[in-house]
Amino acid sequence: MGKNVTLLLSFFFLCEICYSQAVFIDENFGIDGKRVPSFGTSYPESRGRFVLTNNNFRIIAGGSATSDESADNAVCRLNSVGSMDAGFSGDGVYTFTTFSSGSSLIINEDLYHCTLLENNHYICMERSNFSFGSFRFLKVNQNFFPITTFGEGDGESNLIISPFSDYVVDENENIYCAFIKPTLGTTAVRKLNADGLPDEVFNALPELEFEGRFSDMELFNSDLYVLVMYSEQGTGATSNYNLLKMDLSGNIDYSFTSLEMPQAPEDESNGHLVITADGKFVVASGGDGVVHVRQLMPDGSPDASFSEDGITALEVIPSSELIQVTSLNSFGNGGILISGNYTQNGIDQSFIAALKADGSPDETFHSNGVYFPDWGGSHTINDLTIDNLGRLVVTGGILVNDVERLYVARFLSSTVNVSEVKSTAFEMFPNPVHRDAFVSIPSGSGSNVLSVFNTDGRMVFSKQISKDGEQINLGHLSSGFYFAQLKNDQGSSVLKFLKD
Repeated sequence: MGKNVTLLLSFFFLCEICYSQAVFIDENFGIDGKRVPSFGTSYPESRGRFVLTNNNFRIIAGGSATSDESADNAVCRLNSVGSMDAGFSGDGVYTFTTFSSGSSLIINEDLYHCTLLENNHYICMERSNFSFGSFRFLKVNQNFFPITTFGEGDGESNLIISPFSDYVVDENENIYCAFIKPTLGTTAVRKLNADGLPDEVFNALPELEFEGRFSDMELFNSDLYVLVMYSEQGTGATSNYNLLKMDLSGNIDYSFTSLEMPQAPEDESNGHLVITADGKFVVASGGDGVVHVRQLMPDGSPDASFSEDGITALEVIPSSELIQVTSLNSFGNGGILISGNYTQNGIDQSFIAALKADGSPDETFHSNGVYFPDWGGSHTINDLTIDNLGRLVVTGGILVNDVERLYVARFLSSTVNVSEVKSTAFEMFPNPVHRDAFVSIPSGSGSNVLSVFNTDGRMVFSKQISKDGEQINLGHLSSGFYFAQLKNDQGSSVLKFLKD
């Protein structure tokens, strides 16, 4: 690059520091940054458990909606601007039950988690009070109508009696689930084939039941990783986590790793696991006023570059209130995003925190790396996802006229950048842009197309980039934040910029 371009790059980095000092609510989303869907007068109460986004920038959030008699599965779909999607069940909301109505027992149902498949179908995990606490799995279409060929009869073939469970789905739509066995206090791993029926060979393996209480699981490079916790009792107790590694045939690698993390002993399923793009393992769990985060190398050894000994304690609040971690994400080049809840003075509160790749609080995200949504009352964040433009989308419960309601909110932060493939990373400078910008592209990346989206997800500019340092004119854009996406044969990456 020439001297002028080098100067512009320096200006870009300076401006990046100046304009990335906060996370803030996206006021163009819904009403004042959030949407509280109504599931009708029959369901005055509701609660959000999961949230995800599809390739069309639509947001799907779900959980339960409660009537005078029972709680039913509830899901909503929003457009990218936060309005209800009329193409989904007519008004953007849908409630349904899956257990037989012939039983005299009142069944409460709650969608805990959903996974979007390539054919726009979903695999969902449903929790109910059937058999004193159970989970089972549903396959539904894009409108969340159950696909009747999944499992047998009323679905009892994939019913799991457990107080806590989670799952992952492989590329062939097989389900691997881990759960706590209620009577023995042990963890078991089971497999359901793509048709919803149990895999008898996998499930018969005796080594797939072990001591400890299941916390989380992930699938990475055709291996399963199951986080199991062993709690000690008493003051100053620690929780010993085993991170178990096994292949998709159920063969366990017993030489992998175990780790110790301080944690409140009574919170037995608080640990969360995420695997970064470069194969590192991040475990986060809540404690008294803090979140403990540990990072491991791909071989299971402590990451010496993460804090002093591979573990850090992020202070959330200066008190002894117990912190509940509810989601854990990685982004960009090793950044970590955490959401969670705590109760203070009888009021439920939430937080979102960001750590740098070295484990230190990310001050560019917010002061001390921790942001507290201020909605003037009791609320929780039960799930957080990062959409393909780097925006933070959350769901949970919020009190409206003393009644808990499901809500969806969206936040913007220039700290959180999304890169699907690291080798496609690019730069655009200066930032902020007044009129002209220069695009720096990786060498050997082939044909490159640059697209610019506004915060509503609408494309406002697109151009093929044929050379490194190519100049583009963005003078027609209004002032505000935008997302630039570069696509080529190797994948795509996204960055945020400010138009002044």
